[in-house]
Order: sequence, then structure tokens, then C-alpha cells
Amino acid sequence: MKTTDQAAATASAKWVAYYRVSTKSQNLGLDAQRAKVQRAAAESGAEIIAEIKEKESGKENNRPELNRALAEAKRHGATLVVAKHDRLSRDLSFAAELVFKSGVKFEILNLAPEAMTDPLMFGVYFGLAAREAQL
Repeated sequence: MKTTDQAAATASAKWVAYYRVSTKSQNLGLDAQRAKVQRAAAESGAEIIAEIKEKESGKENNRPELNRALAEAKRHGATLVVAKHDRLSRDLSFAAELVFKSGVKFEILNLAPEAMTDPLMFGVYFGLAAREAQL
């Protein structure tokens, strides 16, 4: 059960949702990501203030829409929310740079909160995403 302080903090949470697919033919993947983020927002009481979609390989680090999502999150003091870790990146070092050094708070819905603070867990998840991209 949430305390009053926790409920107030959650109720005022702002989210910037970032959705990514690798190819133009994967539009259903965007819909699934959006549904997952909207469900999580409804359950937590968070407000989605922006939804940003991108069609770009997760191996690419120069992604204009990801940069826009980061800027929106910073501008509003919002959390950048991603449905699944491999939608953020399939490059371990790039993902670590984003999460730990960008100054933006991240919520990755398929990861336990500990994975966002434990470098070993973080490395395992994003290392596997990088390996999947290689295969």
C-alpha cells in the first residue's frame, strides 16, 4: 500500500514516452509499446505529457527522435519511459551513457528497478540486447 507521500509523488509524475521500431513495417510494434506504457501510466497515476516515435535501428546512436525525447524530459522534469530495454538501445555503452549520465530519469518497464542502479544487472540486460542485434 502506498503512503500519502508516495501517492502524491506518483500522481504528479510526468512521463515522456519513447517508442522505437527498426523498420517501417513494424507499426504493430509501436502499438504494443504504446499500450504497455499507457497501461503502466494508468496503474501508477502518471501523466504522459509527450509520446515520441522513431523508426531507426537500435544499433544507431544518432537518433533525432530520441534526442527530442531526452530534451522534452529535461525541459519538463519528466521521466523518460520505454516499454522494453532493447527499444532504448542495443548498444551497451550508449545505453549506459544515456541512463547514467544524461541527467534524465528513466523508467524501463520490462526491467526491475534494481537493473537501473546495479551496473552488473544493467550490463547483462543491455549486453544481451546488443548480442541479439549481432545475431
